[in-house]
Amino acid sequence: MGSNKFIGRWTAHALYVMQYAAEDYMVGLYEDSQACATHAKRVTLMPQDLRLARRIRGARDPGYYSGANLLD
Repeated sequence: MGSNKFIGRWTAHALYVMQYAAEDYMVGLYEDSQACATHAKRVTLMPQDLRLARRIRGARDPGYYSGANLLD
């Protein structure tokens, strides 16, 4: 039987680019979440703020899952 092992190598630059993109996404998400908390007159960031920020982002948020996407 064949093995389905993936043996891949990543260059240092590729890892740097992935880390940069992930950090950029997270910083933007936290900024949007903080705006949601501020709008609710709170200074503490809560999970509901993160959920709301991702929901507002909608299609431009690659990490957002919506059941409606299954019908497309």
